[in-house]
Parts: sequence; C-alpha cells; structure tokens
Amino acid sequence: MLIDDEIRKLTDYQHSRSKNEMYFGSRSPHTQDIMVYEDGIPVLKKLTWVPAIATAVREIIDNALDEIAHGYGNRIDITHNPEKKTFSVQDNGRGIPITR
Repeated sequence: MLIDDEIRKLTDYQHSRSKNEMYFGSRSPHTQDIMVYEDGIPVLKKLTWVPAIATAVREIIDNALDEIAHGYGNRIDITHNPEKKTFSVQDNGRGIPITR
C-alpha cells in the first residue's frame, strides 16, 4: 500500500535534474583504450572522460545542428578551452525561449 507522502510529483525539469545519470550517463570518470590519430597514424591511447559531460556536449551540438537542418540558422561555433575545462557552442538559430 502506498502512502501519499512517498510519492512526489515533479516537473520535467525537476525530474531531469534529480535523475541526470538516467539521461546523461555516469558522472564518474571512465578510462578506456581509444584509437586516436596522431599525424595521420592510428595510435591506441588510454583516455579518461566523464560520460555525462560527453553526452551533454553532444546533445548541445545536436540541438545546434537541428536549428540549421530546419532552416533557422547557418552557423555553429564550437570552442574548447582545456585550461579552464570549458566548451562553448553557439549558433545563430532561434535561441532558447525564456519564460517566467
């Protein structure tokens, strides 16, 4: 038998924030041997990344590509700053609507 206090109704935003590993993957570092190219030569390297961050960056880039595919923009700028450990993705599409 369920008690009403055990069930919480969440907005989509609250749900995604509380269950982000379900949507984005692990927040723990993952290390794996990956084939990379150095000077055009394939080399096996041990790389470490956080799957949730890789998924989030890929999703942001996919959203920018969708804007272009649907005719709302024609430019995407992606920058990576390894020292600050940041990515920036900008497009000239419609943007994100802000409601209050």
